[in-house]
Amino acid sequence: MNDMPLVSVGIPTYNRPDGLRNCLDAIIKQTYRNLEIIVSDNATPNDRTENVVREFTQIDSRVKYFRQNENKGAIYNFQFVLDKSTGDYFMWAADDDYRAPTYVESLLGELLRCPDCSIAFCDFWAADAEGVKVESYPDFFPFLEKFTCIYKPLRLLRFFFQRETNGKANIIYGLIRRECLKDFTWGEFLRRYGRYGSDMLLVFSLLCNGRLALTKQSLYRSTTGNKKEYTESGANSVMNKVSEMLKSFFSEVRYSVGYLQIAPGLSGILLLLCWPIKFLDISFRFFRNGLRVFYSKVVGSF
Repeated sequence: MNDMPLVSVGIPTYNRPDGLRNCLDAIIKQTYRNLEIIVSDNATPNDRTENVVREFTQIDSRVKYFRQNENKGAIYNFQFVLDKSTGDYFMWAADDDYRAPTYVESLLGELLRCPDCSIAFCDFWAADAEGVKVESYPDFFPFLEKFTCIYKPLRLLRFFFQRETNGKANIIYGLIRRECLKDFTWGEFLRRYGRYGSDMLLVFSLLCNGRLALTKQSLYRSTTGNKKEYTESGANSVMNKVSEMLKSFFSEVRYSVGYLQIAPGLSGILLLLCWPIKFLDISFRFFRNGLRVFYSKVVGSF
């Protein structure tokens, strides 16, 4: 096993012991064995998360557990597991997603066959918290396949224009060449480009270094609708809704500009020329949603 590349798996977690148990169970059962598994508990206010991880550390020495003294936010946790990694390849694993036993083996094989690829991923499906497939989502593979293009400007342009709901954010949970994350820090990345869409901007930056290696095997399940990245909003008035929408609008605009800042050379010039189209799309969706709010809150009250 020592002759095979070491793959680091970083699992940032917070107060989701049942999901974490399923995640860890899937990771330790990977057919590819040369793994280091780093779990960072972001100060869960009870012992359930630690108890789950301790069960796995007793049966698998590859599992390493760290518990933060205070909750420093998800970004800190994502950075922590990256900093602790020592492998030639790295992947983040959400504590509520599922990976087939051959996930790491298949993706590593793709990267070993494609030295010009920076990240590997697979076909996947979206499911609810119970693991039931959500049929309203599209078939993701045709969208992902566009990023395997060997021509960088075309590959980046396709990623830039692809809708954010078509699966490009999930690529962040693929297998990454560790050298492509050299000197990367989430803090600096967010300072430059903002929090909104930062996962997609990171994937975009990886695609600047190499194309996507993709297998058609469906080896990954993404969990949706469990509010893992959301907070409940008490805003019900028209003004509060409009305020939220304005914040979202300007966040999206900043996010779209981030592509221009990251794209190198000719690709950057091409994206700059096409940026007004992206801006118009963001603006159209903003006004469309505004009309929906106006109709539901004002017209609907009569």
